[in-house]
Amino acid sequence: MRRTWLIAACSAGLLTLAGCTRRGSAERKQRSDLTAQQAVTTARAQTPTETPPTVQWTKTYSASSSGNCVVQTRDGGFVAAGTTAPDTGDRRRYYVVKTDSLGNIEWQRTGDWTLKSDAKSVIQTLDGGYVLAGHALAPGRAYGVYLAKYGILGNLTWHSILSTTASQAYSVLQTEDGGYAVATNGLAGGQLLKTDSLGTLLWSKTFCPSWYTTQSIPMQRTTDGGFIIGARTLIKLDSVGNLQWSKTYDSVLSVSSVLQTPDGGDAATGLVRSGESTGPLSVGYPSPRISTYLLKTDSQGNLTWKKSYQDTLRSSVGFWVELAGDSDPHGLGLVATGSEASPERYSGYVVRTDASGEERWRMTTATPAQCLRGTSDGGYILVGSSHGLVLTKLAPERTR
Repeated sequence: MRRTWLIAACSAGLLTLAGCTRRGSAERKQRSDLTAQQAVTTARAQTPTETPPTVQWTKTYSASSSGNCVVQTRDGGFVAAGTTAPDTGDRRRYYVVKTDSLGNIEWQRTGDWTLKSDAKSVIQTLDGGYVLAGHALAPGRAYGVYLAKYGILGNLTWHSILSTTASQAYSVLQTEDGGYAVATNGLAGGQLLKTDSLGTLLWSKTFCPSWYTTQSIPMQRTTDGGFIIGARTLIKLDSVGNLQWSKTYDSVLSVSSVLQTPDGGDAATGLVRSGESTGPLSVGYPSPRISTYLLKTDSQGNLTWKKSYQDTLRSSVGFWVELAGDSDPHGLGLVATGSEASPERYSGYVVRTDASGEERWRMTTATPAQCLRGTSDGGYILVGSSHGLVLTKLAPERTR
């Protein structure tokens, strides 16, 4: 079957890139580590050739909240999570909302008012409930990795601040034994944490040093029971956190999202250097030297191809990569976000590509999407932020 890909991204005039100078030096180190196989020419995407799907609905929740993650639930609805900043002081707390298939609220919850917390990842668990992962700050303590478990009706079952050197969780997955694997970052670097079904820490493994991590540590399971993780590189771990391989790619500054593809390889998106200079990146308006990329590898992380979307998504950064919908189940997608017109205004894009990374369609969304998921009807659900947590449902792609 012919494979195609999907990309969601956004155009930026100004990107806020913390630690850009460090990224420049790290990228020079990456260049020196390249193998001949990885030195594949980066191409620029062609103009779109097809009409994008329509927006079925857009809903905004909790005016003080922002959205980080979303998944479709087994009943056809959605659960999304992020952060809320209540009017009473600056104690930000995580926010989670469960909706039906049309985006109508079934229940919503916020974190413990005694904790400063957020949620970066949410999953539905084997028992039909939900687990959130992020970080929390308790009075008199440092930031720590935070997990919260909710029942199917929104009742809080348990929550835990894990006692480790990690300070922030970015991805959580449930394992076959009913426990959880959590990808984290902190002073010790990138760590994989393993807990039991009640969130008690069983073990932790460091997979990269702190200077090699980025603001996001995406993680997905692989068919062999291991994990594929992104930082400034792609990292493959076995089921107990042992390193199997680590790969760097020319000009790639960060990996924001990663997944395993149907052929056993991997796909990733994030931030890539677009200009020829190897000096430190400057943050300006506009900034043509950084853009969204999509890359594809084989099962050992060797680069198959890499596409930069500098021409179509100028000064943008990829946020999410996802398998495409039912109209082409072997495709991929990604999400990027950035500034469209000014430092105060951001817009989002969703871009669909073919198997070689060439654009098939592209659309603008009202708000940048932090996360995109394929839905059971062949469409897509996006989560972002604009005066609240925003969910946008895209219709199934047109039958070809």
